[in-house]
Amino acid sequence: MSLNKKEIFYGNIRSVDDYGAIVKILKPLFGTKTCVLLKGNLAAGKTTLVQKICDSYGLQFVSSPTFSLHQVYSSEQITVDHFDLYRLQNADDIETSGLWDVLAKSKALIFIEWSERISATDLPPDFKIFEIEIIKLNDDQRSVRIDLLG
Repeated sequence: MSLNKKEIFYGNIRSVDDYGAIVKILKPLFGTKTCVLLKGNLAAGKTTLVQKICDSYGLQFVSSPTFSLHQVYSSEQITVDHFDLYRLQNADDIETSGLWDVLAKSKALIFIEWSERISATDLPPDFKIFEIEIIKLNDDQRSVRIDLLG
């Protein structure tokens, strides 16, 4: 089974500062039980986008959870769960990562880097799911596509 995609944004950004425009598009669409699937090659800017979104909520010290697999950022306004599945190799690794447990009980905003490791159809049906693909075109430019899945 596949999910329908509704394009929210597609375009190129020329600098890290351009992520602000993407945050302005996405933030009003977020709510509780929102999952953002991030795809893109190494150093494409997945964590940078998460940092910019978290900054907009007043959350600081956001870093890539590549080695810890999961980070949680909280304020009075919001809780953000941030996963990085890069090092996970198979379904057993994903099962022991805690991802499914967080999805089962969370009402938070959840970001999943390297989301190619899971199927969007396995996510809880009551979540609003966004898929963001960031492609590094050169040192400065990125191609960004944002779809709402449903």
